[in-house]
Amino acid sequence: MASHPSSRSDVAANRRGFLGRIAAGLTGLGTSSLLAGFAPRSDKGRMYGPVRQAREALALPADADGSALLGRAAGGEIIERAWAIGHIGRGRGGQIVLVLVDGETGGHAELEIWGRGSSDAAALAVTERTALWMPGGALVEAPPHLQRIAARVAVIVRRNEARALQTRMLPLHVGDDVA
Repeated sequence: MASHPSSRSDVAANRRGFLGRIAAGLTGLGTSSLLAGFAPRSDKGRMYGPVRQAREALALPADADGSALLGRAAGGEIIERAWAIGHIGRGRGGQIVLVLVDGETGGHAELEIWGRGSSDAAALAVTERTALWMPGGALVEAPPHLQRIAARVAVIVRRNEARALQTRMLPLHVGDDVA
């Protein structure tokens, strides 16, 4: 007995729907550790490279000036696609370190906020008083998703920096060590 063509497409659609629901459920259960070492390559705001946790940056002490500069975004508000700020710390050089969290994969990325200086032409984004850099500076071109996130963070900082009461001046980015 031959099956009806629409029945085959219904079965295929049901399988795809089932697999989609399972994948979404697993993601919701925090499977980022299961996905370590894998991340899709896309220009739609997803991770480039392995999904990882920024353990060192998460251990940095909280930075009140950074929270003031980022306003509502400091509280975990989505800033670009599925990306939000998970932690704002004070780096060893006195800079503000942002730990960004990808809500889709659970992976982390980092940006640093330094004071404006003469090397800012290589920064990802600049505001009146700050420059946003990838950790390690400009030795490697930032992936497109980090470029977009840095531009969005700069808009947020620009909006808040005039009224944010900073207790200290941010140090200038001194450049990269080239081995």
